[in-house]
Amino acid sequence: MYQCPKCGSKEIIWDPERGEVICSSCGLVIDEIYYYPKTFVELKGDAHEIKNRRSVKEKNSREKPGEILSIYGKLFGWWSLRRDIDIDKDRLLQFSRGGYNGRIFVHKKDRELEKMFEISPSLKKIYDYTSIFPKLSSRTFRARLLISYILLRDLYGSHVSTSLMSKAFSVSRNHLIRIRRELQKYPELIKFVSELDVSYKELNDLDEYVIKLAKVSEEV
Repeated sequence: MYQCPKCGSKEIIWDPERGEVICSSCGLVIDEIYYYPKTFVELKGDAHEIKNRRSVKEKNSREKPGEILSIYGKLFGWWSLRRDIDIDKDRLLQFSRGGYNGRIFVHKKDRELEKMFEISPSLKKIYDYTSIFPKLSSRTFRARLLISYILLRDLYGSHVSTSLMSKAFSVSRNHLIRIRRELQKYPELIKFVSELDVSYKELNDLDEYVIKLAKVSEEV
């Protein structure tokens, strides 16, 4: 079951009008749930079918992964209607067996963005450090990575323009501006980043990769 990273409550709800997963105890917006075209009656029917099939699966451990994906895909498949959203099949299989309670849906850019950690160990340190701040740790992977990159870029210098960053991370320029403003509230985080030993090569390689992602986005 999902747990609020801020207050620890498990009373998590989905607001269909705003498309957000919200903690009903403290009001924290934990995640975004994108537009769902089915009615709640249809959703209830899908969930009921999955529950029944899951009961059968528990009695028959030989059920094939392909069949599990087919069953759960009826409930979760609507996410893939968005061109920028994928279903992580490995996580979905773990979820169907009761072994995973995290996010099943991933932004298609996430897999490419994860490679930035291989290029820059400093970026990974910043990303991990953001986990101690409840409001930042509750953000999506892409948002936290963008926050980490902005901090690294602004404190150590970069030749990547705001426009290229926007394309590379698939976010609006206004969103980038809002993130910069929000980061001013975290002097401890800024101090942590400023004390890192970051090489010129690491920064340059990271910038070049971001520029590459931006160009790929332009071609799509």
